[in-house]
Amino acid sequence: MKKYWKYIIAVMTVLLIVVGLTACGKSTAQDLQSNKWYLNQKGQSYKTQFNKKNDY
Repeated sequence: MKKYWKYIIAVMTVLLIVVGLTACGKSTAQDLQSNKWYLNQKGQSYKTQFNKKNDY
């Protein structure tokens, strides 16, 4: 049983780390939407913004 304790503790630690990282961070979409972006092309600057709509 002592052999399994190390594996159980290791698995629990990894799960806690994964849950902690996914629960407290913003998603990439939220991060992009929260900023204003400017695209520069041939001396011209265009203001762009990411939104939730999927317009293709």
